[in-house]
Amino acid sequence: HTYEGSNTPLIQNWKQIFIEINDKQNLLSALSDSHHAVSLKDALDLHQSRLNKLDSLFHLINDVQRRWVVLVPIYLKKSLPSEHDMFAKADAQFRSLMKTIEEYPKVCRLIEVESSSQADLAK
Repeated sequence: HTYEGSNTPLIQNWKQIFIEINDKQNLLSALSDSHHAVSLKDALDLHQSRLNKLDSLFHLINDVQRRWVVLVPIYLKKSLPSEHDMFAKADAQFRSLMKTIEEYPKVCRLIEVESSSQADLAK
């Protein structure tokens, strides 16, 4: 996404991401229900936990990205001057996150995003 000379990478294929996560969750659920997977329970639980975190994180990023795309032109034109400083901080955090995602496209890296960063994104 380019706005006034500033380029911010955005995630374009949300539907595919959510389908893949859901497919993996369903596969792990089916494996967990199998009597052959008793010895793999801890590993399956770990992977399920990671997928759940990814799913929540991607839904949060998707929501923030949609809002950011709409709000960035408003705030960068300083249409709401009293809110500009607050948006500038959120804008910097969002841009940094998206550049990190672009630099490290493996989804496992996203799990490492600290919960405080996730809470900041949600604001």
